[in-house]
Amino acid sequence: MSQDELLKSTAALTQWPSPDKAEENVTEATKTNLWKPKWREWLVIICCCVIAVVVALDATILVPLLPVIVTRFKNGGIQANFEKRLSESLGGTPVETFWTGTAYLVPCAVFQPFITSLSDLFGRRPLLFLSLSLFTVGTLVCCLAGGFPQLLTGRVVQGIGGAGSMSVCYVILADIIPLRQRPLYFAILSLAGALGTIVGPLIGGLFVQYSIWQWAFYINFPFCGMGLALVLVAVKLKSKPIPLKAKLVQIDWAGATLFVASACSFLIGLSWGGTQFPWSSWHTLIPIVLGMVGLGGSIYWENSIASRPFLRVQLFKKQSTIVAYICIFIQGLMLFCELYYIPIYLESVKDLSPTLAGVGLIPISAVVLPTSAVCGALISKYGRFRWAIWSGWGTTIIATSLLLLLDPNIKTYGWVLIFAAVGLGHGLNFTALSICVQAFADTPDVSYAAGLYTFMRTFGMCIGVPIGGTVFQNRFNYHIRDLDLPYGVSTNAEVLIETLKKITAPPDLRQSLHLAYAESFQDVVKVLIGLAVVGGVSSLFLESATMDRQLESEHVLEGA
Repeated sequence: MSQDELLKSTAALTQWPSPDKAEENVTEATKTNLWKPKWREWLVIICCCVIAVVVALDATILVPLLPVIVTRFKNGGIQANFEKRLSESLGGTPVETFWTGTAYLVPCAVFQPFITSLSDLFGRRPLLFLSLSLFTVGTLVCCLAGGFPQLLTGRVVQGIGGAGSMSVCYVILADIIPLRQRPLYFAILSLAGALGTIVGPLIGGLFVQYSIWQWAFYINFPFCGMGLALVLVAVKLKSKPIPLKAKLVQIDWAGATLFVASACSFLIGLSWGGTQFPWSSWHTLIPIVLGMVGLGGSIYWENSIASRPFLRVQLFKKQSTIVAYICIFIQGLMLFCELYYIPIYLESVKDLSPTLAGVGLIPISAVVLPTSAVCGALISKYGRFRWAIWSGWGTTIIATSLLLLLDPNIKTYGWVLIFAAVGLGHGLNFTALSICVQAFADTPDVSYAAGLYTFMRTFGMCIGVPIGGTVFQNRFNYHIRDLDLPYGVSTNAEVLIETLKKITAPPDLRQSLHLAYAESFQDVVKVLIGLAVVGGVSSLFLESATMDRQLESEHVLEGA
């Protein structure tokens, strides 16, 4: 070895890092893979899961109760005569029936981005406690309701509380868990939400068959009490101290007001279209147009004028982020449409009781829950998420197409297997979609990306109900137009199910109605197949992104 080579080797040795220096050079991937939750983190995770169950439960528990609530509120009971019972029980309008469920979903969607922004200013725990308190107050109002005005008021208050409860829970987990490990714990939170969403119709069916409908709301109180206690005990996040006056000044009041009003206008127009008013009516078109213009104005305000925007428009500047939110929106729309109309199919076509119709959804939950958990664990282990999204949409397209086989003659094992396939597709997408939007977001925007995930999914749910309702009701009218039934029977297909269970109708009439319900359900499925194809094709444009990122948040768990 020459003298020059010896000098270079010696210099290289002197620059070799010491053990301490080598420890500092550990890759971020290694750091995040070493992260494990301790008891403080587990308390927060358990708190969020309890809240997720009750918020999701309330979104679907009324599905089998709607015909009963409409009938009892409008008439106080059902009379003996066949034709009289039909006309009187159908006194509940489709709009009232629709808004019993949607009065919760609409505010639950539109308030989420604003409450997420407020939690950045005022802290996660105060906003989570306030949101869950509002949810509890709304539940009490629903329990005491003596008519639709009181019931809808309670549902709106519940929806606002549910908006903050759900979005802030996702944001808190994004604050305390590194991105690489986050899929597993987001999967746990998604499992809680999926459990509440899917068992809601089952519990509602039990109440409608064996108890009073108010129990659909009484059941919330134990969860609310447990959640409020856990928020006070477990959710202790430190953040930068900001004077109250400075916080109030930073709130984007104008942008939030414009956004909430526009989104509500848009959804109200959708709810009226094809039910209370024709789609071509000005009653339908004006709210929809005003809502769309207002939403466009909101985006312009947030992007160009607001000093501290509550909507992070920069999240939509990447192609993959746009694609991901499209997939999230479509999945939320499809899931809620399925959860609303599968029980209606089972009750109307298969003559199942509300309880058994809820039991019929168990194959979906039995597959969604473990699939989501396993998917989250695999994404955390390998740091890749696109495989789950692609597999999820491929399965969803096939499973949704199989729903076309649901007719009056299908055997029980047949629809059970089809529902299991539906659950497999949703299970793969639940966790993967929630993580991919955070992987694409810049570090300061990760919490907003997590909050926007819950908004887009809930917004899709809100639109899924009126779209499914419009298609189902219009096609039901079409399929029974030649049946010899009393005038007005087809004005509310959902209430007719409840009425037919209490009357003696000729066998040929029941057979014709079963066929009309089955064909109407299949018409809804055809729309869902088209949406599934759009979601699947869109997902092909997702790019890859690293999940080995350092955990950075202004909201730090005390003692962690």
